Amino acid sequence: MKKNYFLTIASILFCYAFQAQTFQTWRNDSGTGDNSWQNSVNWWNFPNPSPIVFGQQEWDNNHLPEQVNSSDISTWRFLYKAGASDPHTFTGNQISFFDFSGDDPQILNQSSATHIINNAIIGDPDVTDPLKILIDGTGGLTFGGTINNQGWLDINGSTATASSTIFNGVISGTGGVTKENVNISLIYKADNTYSGATNINNGLLVLEGDLTSSDVSVGANGSLQISENVTIKSLTIAAGGSVIIDSDKSLTILNNLVNNGTSFNINSGASLIVNGTSTGNISYNLNIADTNWHLISSPVVGEEYNDAWIAANSIASGVSVVTNRGISTYDNDVDANGNWVYYTAGGADTPFASGLGYSMLRSTSGTYTFTGTLKTEDTPLTITQGFSGANKWNLIGNPYPSYIDIDAFLTANASQLSGPNESIYVCL
Repeated sequence: MKKNYFLTIASILFCYAFQAQTFQTWRNDSGTGDNSWQNSVNWWNFPNPSPIVFGQQEWDNNHLPEQVNSSDISTWRFLYKAGASDPHTFTGNQISFFDFSGDDPQILNQSSATHIINNAIIGDPDVTDPLKILIDGTGGLTFGGTINNQGWLDINGSTATASSTIFNGVISGTGGVTKENVNISLIYKADNTYSGATNINNGLLVLEGDLTSSDVSVGANGSLQISENVTIKSLTIAAGGSVIIDSDKSLTILNNLVNNGTSFNINSGASLIVNGTSTGNISYNLNIADTNWHLISSPVVGEEYNDAWIAANSIASGVSVVTNRGISTYDNDVDANGNWVYYTAGGADTPFASGLGYSMLRSTSGTYTFTGTLKTEDTPLTITQGFSGANKWNLIGNPYPSYIDIDAFLTANASQLSGPNESIYVCL
């Protein structure tokens, strides 16, 4: 009998020692009326009544949704249940997340609301215990504070509805970020400084700030959108991955661009600069808002014009000479006034020459698309004094998908230009 009694007591002691985690639920009936996490009456606690402690904190109602943490805390998981259907906003002191018995730390949203955490966050320093930021409902998550990412961040969830995880604050540290789930958009608003890799395996990453210390990889089901003027360390795109630079925005890559995909689009007025090497094709989409003649050059290497390219880009046909097409080069050696040399229907495939200007005319407003490789080196051009020196006009153009410093260009070429000709003429 004594032996059995001892075994029973030992078993009970073992169970209580193992249950070291606390589960806390934000009450919807607390009578104090405050919104402090440090007030124990605001929580239903197990196993002990106390202010917020290490374990799981969950919200399943909309009682006092604006809450304040007035003391640094450590915990395992935040859980927003379906009942937290109004946005909750947290402010105050920092929150550290750690794994529990092999379970990775988590911030999990199962609700329909977008919840905001403005506290500074510190992730588990062990890379094998990533802080998982998960969306399983139809809502989203917004982080307004800084993130100290010493381990890793996993952006994921099981949601089948379009949602967003937004970081307004800076993510720092030696860890990296992995993005999963095609339905979740990850949005960076700040200039992040973390040095681990950024892996966009599935879904969209929108960059509105720099990422100068992280190598960015876009997977086969991933997408990268540049929505501001952004600088990143390097960029690798897998087959099936896609990149888009929004109109009038810029992407500067400090090191190399490796594009194994077929969808890298630079929209009108946007800019791409690669300081290292560049492999793979890009497409520049130049918007034309009218049916007037425009002086244009190709910003890529390898694009050709032929009947197919002319049809795809709605190039106009001639009126007096119906076989002429609205794409021509300038010849200054015919007479003092020069001559336009038009492409004609059925002509040979003709490469766009780097740095050469073309006069082009569309039959309708729309977009010219140039697809080819990115030129990263200087482009020397031979300019001529045509027609016995009487016609010195040369039609040249920008061979890059980025802006050129006009002052620097004129200074570098001052010896080739005389007096009043040291100017740039713009046709409007």
